[in-house]
This record gives sequence, C-alpha cells and structure tokens, in this order.
Amino acid sequence: MTILFVGIILSLILFIARFGAVCLATVRSQLTEEKAMMTVLLTRGLAAAVLATLPLQYVAKYIADPTKYPEADPIFERLASYYINLAIIVILATAIIATVGVPVLKRRAKR
Repeated sequence: MTILFVGIILSLILFIARFGAVCLATVRSQLTEEKAMMTVLLTRGLAAAVLATLPLQYVAKYIADPTKYPEADPIFERLASYYINLAIIVILATAIIATVGVPVLKRRAKR
C-alpha cells in the first residue's frame, strides 16, 4: 500500500510542477487559453517504463559477475522491483489525470 501512496504523491508532484512550468513557459504567449490543456497532458510512458528496468538489469549483471559491476551492490537487489512498480503506478496515475482532465476541461470550455 505504501508504494501506491508514494506513486500517487509523485504523480501529484509532477502535476504541480507541470502547472508551474506551463505558467512560466506561456508568459507573454498567445497560448494562454491552452494552459489548462498543457497542464493536464502530463502522461509518462515508454521512456519511464524502460528506464525503470535499469536497476533490475544491474542486479542481473551483478549476480552474473559481482567483480565486473561493483556499483550494483545488493541494495539494488532489494529495490529493483520497487522502481518498476513505482514507474507503473506513476504512468497509470498520470494517464488517469489526463483521461479525466481532458473531458472536464472540454465541459468547462463549453460554458
């Protein structure tokens, strides 16, 4: 349950950071009416999933030859699965934010 909580918190932090970045990037821009849409579309995807597998790859290499890869110490063995699980939760949470946010923004724009 804690990894789920951490993933959701990280997704909300990404959302808040994205809001700030969009506000800074659109200062004195003609994109002011698109700010909300740019903020909501923050999905993570394939790059995050691929990079989350790196610790697991280090573990496999460390097990095969510990002297060749000393930087992949046993702590990677314990934490490697957390990286993958956390990445999946963040990917899903940001996809849910985008999926729910776009219709909400469209409804708001019709008013």
